[in-house]
Amino acid sequence: MNIVLCGLPMCGKSRFGKQASEKLGWEFIESDQLIEESYLQKTGRSLSCREIFKNEGEPFFRALESEQIVSLAHKKQCVISTGGGTLLNQNNVLQLKKIGVIIYLQAGIDALLKRLAEKTKPPAYLDPKNPSASFIELSEERKKNYQQICDVTIDTDLLTENDIVSTICKAAKYGNK
Repeated sequence: MNIVLCGLPMCGKSRFGKQASEKLGWEFIESDQLIEESYLQKTGRSLSCREIFKNEGEPFFRALESEQIVSLAHKKQCVISTGGGTLLNQNNVLQLKKIGVIIYLQAGIDALLKRLAEKTKPPAYLDPKNPSASFIELSEERKKNYQQICDVTIDTDLLTENDIVSTICKAAKYGNK
């Protein structure tokens, strides 16, 4: 059984995932890091997910992402932070549901836009001319998907950081997957 965190970019999947994994004594896995490591192995080039997406294109990036999701099939007692678009692929969803409880970290658009504005460069998947508008559009598309797929939703705007981490840890008891 694992905990799989999903949600919009900048919703806290990595931050809360690391904290929950420490509290549970479980391994923390960040799918973006797996993608970067795989890309390095395949090409000999060290690039961030942003750079891979920008240089190689979305189809290449998504294929690499799916390979890494499949590679998690044997994992147990892990907190897995997925990329914002991981659950757009139905095969990724099926694979992740087999190995864990999917938790949607729901954050309000205002908080996410504030975090986006603090970035020096907008992510590669956003329109550089109007990152805020393209982020809002992306969030509307993805939120519906997350809500349909997840086993548990945590509204991060309504809870303290400690409460969010505790709720994630409680979800470890949600099922015996």
